[in-house]
Amino acid sequence: MQKNDILEVEICTLGCEGEGVAKPDGFPLFIPGALPGETARVQVVKLTKSYGFARLLEVLVPSPDRTVPPCPVYEKCGGCSVMHINREAQLAWKREKVQDAFAHIGGLSVEVAPTVGDARAFSYRNKIQMPVAATPAGVAAGFFAPRSHRLVPCTGCLLQSRKTGEIIEAVVEWMEENGVPPYDETAHRGLVRHIYVREGEGDECMVSVVTRTRALPSAEALIGKMQALGVTTLLQNINPARTNVILGDETKILFGPGTVTKTLGGLAFSVSHHSFFQVNAPMAAQLYEKGLSLLGDISDKTVFDLYCGIGSISLFLARKAKKVVGVEIVPEAIADAKKNAVRNGIRNAEFYAGDAFEATETLLQNGETADVAVVDPPRKGCSPQLLETLLAMHPEKILYISCNPATLARDVKFLTENGYACGTVYPYDLFPQTGHVETVVLLQRQNT
Repeated sequence: MQKNDILEVEICTLGCEGEGVAKPDGFPLFIPGALPGETARVQVVKLTKSYGFARLLEVLVPSPDRTVPPCPVYEKCGGCSVMHINREAQLAWKREKVQDAFAHIGGLSVEVAPTVGDARAFSYRNKIQMPVAATPAGVAAGFFAPRSHRLVPCTGCLLQSRKTGEIIEAVVEWMEENGVPPYDETAHRGLVRHIYVREGEGDECMVSVVTRTRALPSAEALIGKMQALGVTTLLQNINPARTNVILGDETKILFGPGTVTKTLGGLAFSVSHHSFFQVNAPMAAQLYEKGLSLLGDISDKTVFDLYCGIGSISLFLARKAKKVVGVEIVPEAIADAKKNAVRNGIRNAEFYAGDAFEATETLLQNGETADVAVVDPPRKGCSPQLLETLLAMHPEKILYISCNPATLARDVKFLTENGYACGTVYPYDLFPQTGHVETVVLLQRQNT
């Protein structure tokens, strides 16, 4: 097999990102857009010693699970990697993805429940961040094509609301009308880097223009456009660094309170610019309710929530637990968590800013201990140090919420090798049309 070879192949399975996998002569070939059971004509675009990548040229025998993506930039953008798969097949594949991770990474045979799906296949995101760049047609906002920084113009993403698209178009219009240059990352020149929009409850909406410098020309014109569209908070975030990180450390409020309100499971949360909040709140509420049901009666239990963010899970738990201690590394999120506890009349929740491992060690040294631990880490999973600290803390139950089945399976393997039993794993589809899946599982300490 050589680069640029054109082959006719049969697709046998889906990869972890939803790409089709063929195995001509036993050699794995990853083909975005192809589906199991299909026969396809493909062109090899990259080869390594153990696997390769190919471009889908033509589907010769289509799968019954194939559907026509309604997005005009679907093939260029790459964000919705499984939009060509019907919803039932998407949900089945996400369950298989979790099963495969536990079997191949965790070496565990566990029960994985059917994936809980969202009735809304589109328009479910309450937050979006779009880079801005100069194109031959003028200033454009959109998304970077896969594995590149080549902008694919798209202000009307189908996963966001129509209002968000109108706001992004208005910011681009302001830039063109006032000669405000987009950021050029190669030359490290220009001004506007990203447009960030987060919708709150009702008509609440927060917009942030991320800039390279503190100067913001024609700010009054931008303020007028945003107010005309009903934006309730406008921010300027300053990020002067040569970096792929979207947000900088300094944020200026141009008008409004600087936050929006989100509700989740009957609780109201004040969400600021840097704070994490689930982009699909109704589905997140279902996942959290499942977690609470798995924990059972915690009325006499102390719970540590070790990646608490703005307190969304912590406050859920606090309504049922004796006491909740939340830990989060982002100080702004902890400030929000404390405000949210007061806002919701919850007095049995405490919050500490710090690294999950270091803060937990400090709590243990100060005599605090937990009957229950809840972890909802980033994609990289829990650090080895935190897992060791969990064992030292010896909680009766560990509720693990994960956005990455691979690191979840890795961490569960460690915990099951050290005295915990893994229950049924429950996948939730918080991100329809994409390759992502959220999961929740309860681990219970064995009497050893």
